[in-house]
Amino acid sequence: KRWMWGGSRNEILSQLGEMESSVRRAGPVARRAGARDRSFAHIPRRKRPITPTPENTRSDIAARIRKTGLPQWAVYWADGERSIAQITRLVSQEVGQTVAPEAVSNYFEAHTDLGYTEIIDATDVISKKMLVEDLKELGVVSGMIVMVHSSLSSVGHVTGSAETVVDALLSAVGRSGTLVMPSFNHGGTSVYNPMTSRVTSGAIPDAFWRRAGVERSNHPSHAVAAHGPRARDLTTGHVEGGIWTEHDPIARLIRAGGYILSLGVTHTSSTAYHIGELSVPCGCIDPFGSLGRIVDEDGSIRTVDTLAWRGGSCPVDPAKLNVTLSKNPKQKAGKVGRANATLVPARLIYDARRRHLRTVCPTCNIKPKANR
Repeated sequence: KRWMWGGSRNEILSQLGEMESSVRRAGPVARRAGARDRSFAHIPRRKRPITPTPENTRSDIAARIRKTGLPQWAVYWADGERSIAQITRLVSQEVGQTVAPEAVSNYFEAHTDLGYTEIIDATDVISKKMLVEDLKELGVVSGMIVMVHSSLSSVGHVTGSAETVVDALLSAVGRSGTLVMPSFNHGGTSVYNPMTSRVTSGAIPDAFWRRAGVERSNHPSHAVAAHGPRARDLTTGHVEGGIWTEHDPIARLIRAGGYILSLGVTHTSSTAYHIGELSVPCGCIDPFGSLGRIVDEDGSIRTVDTLAWRGGSCPVDPAKLNVTLSKNPKQKAGKVGRANATLVPARLIYDARRRHLRTVCPTCNIKPKANR
């Protein structure tokens, strides 16, 4: 999936999805956890990319690890999804003899004290069902157009991680709704390919754009991804229309009555406020002031006009939006998982930013930093 260059991304993903389904159907059926499993239901998660070496490990902790008899590589089973009981079965299969779950538990407790893993109580694990219930309680309903800004770590320990959060969001808006997320790389790639370029907007947007059926716009630094009936209408012609102009996907979302959902982040992450800035208008952002390169659907590379960002800090801190919108009864606040969350009509963010800047922009001397 990471090496696609040209052609229809959704068609290729559909074909790959069929292959993955065939493999799953041919594979063994996963055994359900029984009563014995539940006594060791806590879940270790590896925090470091490597294993500790005995000679560089504190002597008392190294002794505890050696006493368990587990191999050094057993720490790699700690993916944040498998319980102690499940890892016990896997290690037993690998070493060819029965391993006691107490030994596995002690092994990961030692690694946790060393800072290489963490152990999560099974009762703290958040499921898709719990997330959907929280989203509905917040006010997300089927048929909504919702743009999500998020922090996965703030949501808590979710079974299935970012993929489950995406599943929950898609379930909440339903088939008639459209889910939208930032798919930005902030100029971190020399050539932007909507089929392969990673995002810098977090784990949840990075999982989202890879889904079959997701449309991703062609802007080289601030692409937007969308899934649902309005997805193509929102994302088509992004680079040609210009970032944060009236033709930008987020501007289209505002006109369509869309919402901004913030999960564990504040409105300083709500990109909709940039639409308000350009509409004032401000003189510090030029949608076409720099050059970037993108890969077209036929695989060819094209140089395009793109964003020239302001050459200084805005005198009006966007954090002011948090205070303003917290006083508006149309903004709903609550919890999604463990994250503080807000749901607000995108138009309100746009309007608030315009009000904050309307007397400031005419006298501001900050200009864009062109890169041509």
